Amino acid sequence: MTGVYQLIVKLMYGCGLRMKEVQNIRIKDIDFLKESASTRDMTKFIFGIVNHLKIGLYHFL
Repeated sequence: MTGVYQLIVKLMYGCGLRMKEVQNIRIKDIDFLKESASTRDMTKFIFGIVNHLKIGLYHFL
């Protein structure tokens, strides 16, 4: 598994996100300085981004 699909699986497994939450992440939801991101569902969920996910996110943004 490579590319976007690998990043999706890493976000789901590494950050504890559901598929719908991963699909709804926008660029403005990600804060690289604080190493966190948030979801926009009914409940606000802030999760940390580990270093190996930052590299993948940089690549696809």
